[in-house]
Amino acid sequence: MALVIYMGKTFVNGFVNARFIDLENLFIFNRSVITDDLSKKIPANNIFCELNETIKEVDIVILAVKPQDFENLTKKLKQFITPNHIILSVMAGVSIKKIKDYLPTNKVIRSMPNLPSQIGLGTTVLTASMSIDRKDLFIVQNLINTTGKSIL
Repeated sequence: MALVIYMGKTFVNGFVNARFIDLENLFIFNRSVITDDLSKKIPANNIFCELNETIKEVDIVILAVKPQDFENLTKKLKQFITPNHIILSVMAGVSIKKIKDYLPTNKVIRSMPNLPSQIGLGTTVLTASMSIDRKDLFIVQNLINTTGKSIL
């Protein structure tokens, strides 16, 4: 399993600290260069400022952007998304239907983490599209549980 994240420190810190995923399999895409402590833990060639073909090779794409940036991001992102990708959204106010309308996959999970997730004590509520099978949901729930607990 490999992940791509559009910067969302809440989730990234949980994944890194829990060692749920090898750092070599974690790819971060951010609009600007990241210079915080977190970036020092992730291999430098896994951090990007531009979208690229790396996205096609991952299993889960986590969208952790401001809702108002979603449509602009998807104009560039959709060329790298396949029907096999799982999209995990942490955007408030962006529905599963809207994500499916803008990206070429039906596998969408929408989540709402809370602030204590940053220290592994959060509760994240999530809901999934009908195209998510039990195995994919189990993987994503385990991933989210690295930041606390999940409620489906």
